[in-house]
Amino acid sequence: LGLVFGRLGDMLAGEYFGLPNSGSTYFQGYIPITLYETIWNLVIFILLLFTFRKIYEKFSSGATLAFSILLYSGGRFILDFWRDSPVILIRLNASQLAGLGLFVLTLIWFLWLMISRKE
Repeated sequence: LGLVFGRLGDMLAGEYFGLPNSGSTYFQGYIPITLYETIWNLVIFILLLFTFRKIYEKFSSGATLAFSILLYSGGRFILDFWRDSPVILIRLNASQLAGLGLFVLTLIWFLWLMISRKE
């Protein structure tokens, strides 16, 4: 939920616009990437709100954190395709590379937590 308020603050401050877009006037001709990130963070919060108890009861400690990191890093990787950032490697920017690395490491951690389930 803190990420939602943080992105709302970014929007109000006019930070982190996406690529140029001719159809938007409210966001001064840019894709409203902070709005999309705000919505995605709210979706993550709602998913965690409804799945927390089930994940906590079935899996080892840390599974809820791993699940939230998976959702956030995966969403951030996808949304950054519409952000105006310099490309570093294979059409990916620094944030996407970090998100992809975090996603892979967290996926390994989450799978390990699923294997070592509570009994």
